[in-house]
Amino acid sequence: MPTTRADLVQEARDLNDRVMAIERLEHFGSLIKHLTTRRDRNYTVFLMYLKPTQGVTMITGYPAAEMQQATSDYLATEKEADASQGEDVVLVTADSINSLRRAYPNYFLDTKSLVRRILKSLEMKPGQQPN
Repeated sequence: MPTTRADLVQEARDLNDRVMAIERLEHFGSLIKHLTTRRDRNYTVFLMYLKPTQGVTMITGYPAAEMQQATSDYLATEKEADASQGEDVVLVTADSINSLRRAYPNYFLDTKSLVRRILKSLEMKPGQQPN
C-alpha cells in the first residue's frame, strides 16, 4: 500500500504499464469516432483489432449478410492477438454502437480529456513514457 504521493504515482505508472490504459483510451477514442462517422452504410458489422503498442487500429466492415464470415474472422483474429501487448479484438454491430450511445452517452465522450487528466495524475506529459 503506497504511503506517499510519489509511491502512489509510481504504483499508478506501473499499473498503466501493465494494462496500457492510456494507449487503449487513445485508440478507443479514435475508433469510436471513426465508427460513428463512417459514410459506408452497407456495413453493419465491424471487426476491430486494436494494437496500442504499435499505434494501429484495424477495422474491417461486413454487410449484415456476412455475419458468419465476420464471426469466423473474429475468432481467427482473436487467436492471433497478443494480449500481453494490450491487443484487443472486438466484433460489434452498428446497432449495438447506437444502442450503447443512447444508454451510455458518457461512454462516447472525447477520451482526450480523460487521458490528459490521467497523465497529469501520473505526473507525465503527453507522449512521455512512464519510468
